Amino acid sequence: MGRTRTGVVVLGLLLAVVSACSSASPKQSALCELMTAQAGSAPTAVPGPGAPVVVLGDSWTSGAELRDPAASFAHLLVRARGWNGLVEGWPGTGYLNAGACGNQRFLDRVGAVPHDAGMVVIEGGLNDGAHPEQLPSAAHRLLVALAERAPRARLVVMGIPTVPAMGPAVRSSLDTALRQVAAQDHAQFVPLDGLSLPIGPDGIHPTDVGHAQLAGYLASTLAPPN
Repeated sequence: MGRTRTGVVVLGLLLAVVSACSSASPKQSALCELMTAQAGSAPTAVPGPGAPVVVLGDSWTSGAELRDPAASFAHLLVRARGWNGLVEGWPGTGYLNAGACGNQRFLDRVGAVPHDAGMVVIEGGLNDGAHPEQLPSAAHRLLVALAERAPRARLVVMGIPTVPAMGPAVRSSLDTALRQVAAQDHAQFVPLDGLSLPIGPDGIHPTDVGHAQLAGYLASTLAPPN
């Protein structure tokens, strides 16, 4: 999920373009295969007691850029709290961005959420900087679909982190949109703009230490699942 420092996530733009194509080019197919391999490089299930806790997100969730993807904040969080975790991360995707394979928007993956989930944590938005004006409606549709899929689940929306690869104006626009939609749809909003997470040389992904710090912050912020 590499990025430039122009304020808009370049790979997000690329994936949005290629996912709109009616037929996959060889380059798109190769990128889809790479993202699929990265998404499956860590176990999705983290067994534990109680109702399932699902973390739905992009490469931050999947840990695609880590030497050990199972050290992503999502894996660390559910293990630290002893929850029955399901980590549903897919690199290059978002509320709007369908990813290299063209069918991995968060809304497209609601079917992976168990009906008896007790909590769904949504991490994402960094890949959606190309069209921030479309984020509110996409986030609303996702929260409505999740509420229908898992009626007892508490829905948690993570804010947009501060990263060098995304300009402050775009980040603020996306973050404000998610905050407002979460309030409208009675979801918990967890702000991240106050965190100074260590970010790797690509300017977008946390280091191992950054993932550990984010997991610790969430572990101390989130109540147990319903």
